Amino acid sequence: PKVLVCGDAQGNLDELFNRVATVNAKNGPFDMLLCAGEFFSSADVGGEDDDQPNYVDQDPLKEYVTGAKKAPLPTYFICGKEWGPKLDQTSSFQEVAKNIFFLGNHGIRELHGLRVGYLCGSYSMQASESLATMQAKSLVSQHDPEKPVDVLLSVQWPLGVNNNLQGQAAPDGGKGKMGTSVVTSVAKTLRPRYHFAGSEGIFYERAPYVNSSPSDREGAVKHITRFLGIARVGNPDKKQRWLYAANITPVTEMTMEALTTRPANTTASPYESAPAPTFQAGGDLRTTGGREGGGAAPQGAYSETICHVANLPYKVNEDTLMFAFAGFGDILRVHIARDRETKRARGFGFVEFKDKEAAKKAVAASGFDVGGRSARVSFAPERNDAGQKRSASDVSMDTEGNERKKKRFEMHPLMLRSQDCWFCLSSPKVEKHLVVSVGEEVYLALAKGPLVPEHVLILPIMHIPSGVQVPDTVWNEVEKYKECLMRCFQETKKCGMVMYERATNVRSGQSHCHFQVIPISKSTEAMASEHIEKCGNSLNIKFVQNPQWREEDDLDQYVVFDIPTQKSTLLHRVPQGSRHPLNFAREVVARLLGMPERADWKDCALSIEDEKRMAENFKKLFEPYDWSLKEET
Repeated sequence: PKVLVCGDAQGNLDELFNRVATVNAKNGPFDMLLCAGEFFSSADVGGEDDDQPNYVDQDPLKEYVTGAKKAPLPTYFICGKEWGPKLDQTSSFQEVAKNIFFLGNHGIRELHGLRVGYLCGSYSMQASESLATMQAKSLVSQHDPEKPVDVLLSVQWPLGVNNNLQGQAAPDGGKGKMGTSVVTSVAKTLRPRYHFAGSEGIFYERAPYVNSSPSDREGAVKHITRFLGIARVGNPDKKQRWLYAANITPVTEMTMEALTTRPANTTASPYESAPAPTFQAGGDLRTTGGREGGGAAPQGAYSETICHVANLPYKVNEDTLMFAFAGFGDILRVHIARDRETKRARGFGFVEFKDKEAAKKAVAASGFDVGGRSARVSFAPERNDAGQKRSASDVSMDTEGNERKKKRFEMHPLMLRSQDCWFCLSSPKVEKHLVVSVGEEVYLALAKGPLVPEHVLILPIMHIPSGVQVPDTVWNEVEKYKECLMRCFQETKKCGMVMYERATNVRSGQSHCHFQVIPISKSTEAMASEHIEKCGNSLNIKFVQNPQWREEDDLDQYVVFDIPTQKSTLLHRVPQGSRHPLNFAREVVARLLGMPERADWKDCALSIEDEKRMAENFKKLFEPYDWSLKEET
């Protein structure tokens, strides 16, 4: 479900719902609005003369109760100190106005497919009152330890949520004076995948943390929690976000791999004491974890002296990197990540300092110029030496300790898939019903909002930003799929095809390499190259023939078209500092097909049912040509 979450509304419902309506119209539809923090303010309760106050007599719900106004989405709220005109601590789930629901004092309820835990009330920092303890225990007693809660809503922050930040700045300056121990105990036990809270008046997104297991058995599930403090509704500071959007897959629909995926910045649980990291010979970080002899450090641990440096120009070498960081302190070594065979730089590297103070200075200065680019500096996550192998018959991954030795291209954890990526196959955001074939390194999926029914994407399974960064082992599978598609279209549709990739900066800052493949008629194929060049010239976008485009040095932003049967590969290198039209490549193909009205994929969006039907049809069409099925058998 697509969910909006707001912070303390404090009775400011008109501004809240007006903003929600705008966001829903622009980016929706959303399924519901969840309200963390205080929903009412002290002005929303009846006066001393009102022995039996009711909704109609009091703002802010008055016009929503009468029907004069309506909440744009199903809205679910909790209460803290203020309970509004007709609610108290004994109130249960109820609809207080059309489309506006009070969740109740505490509990776990399924809302639009999500398991949502909630806790009302306002408690002292180290609460020991019997009522507070009783409410927390009652909520915890409703929880199945083997079934994570998708969302936890609380009025207050959990005390100690800023522990174990591993370099991320704490919003309270690290004093740990925010929140209450009551919410901490609930969050620690429920282990929600998302935890939203209000009451502090600021927006804060903590780095994800790994939950402790509900049991001590080997292999027990340890998923991550994302905690977000949401600011007060209507505050004028744009940095203090009071409305947050999330696309949350219910835990019941997630694979075990997706549930246990950990982003690169994952930390240990703030509610558990964490072993201190130590440095051993060879440059790898380890933690003893309380066991004699130590062992592999868990994902999420961060070095105190090793910095990861991203957004490096491909021309930067070790000497340049050493010189750029020398001002922060004594450097033990530097490393530029390179392809093992081609030796081409991959755009990131590492700097190891002699002491952690120098590393802190470097991280604090992130954004300074290195070779003409703004370097992004952060503490480096520890490496996980276990390789991963993908199954052609399943989208899950199995750990194989020897797999890494077979691969010439070793990925750092920051190159691995992201929980938030729309194209990483293990991400919960991937629409799996569009996937039509899965290889060892690459998969095939129908395009969202396709130009034609056979419009497909070729994508790496792992998170690789662009085609020039694709290692040869992965590129070989891209070529396999391209050849299979070409034969499929030629023999079943009597047509050719065009393939293109757009590798340009996106607002999210995160891109995943994908090649768009569209079948085109033979006559259209013959004129495709001329058409592409003509469209480019009209916007001063120059294309050149370059079949060896992946070997280009310093190729950062670009657009490449491939017309295989014409042996035509057209490359446009986007000049540094310029902006490339986001939809240019698709518009070119849409005009080539005589369908300019289909240039925007959003105008071509289909229902889930139609997408599923189209995917099944394509699977049947492509099955005789699918190399992955032949190798599997």
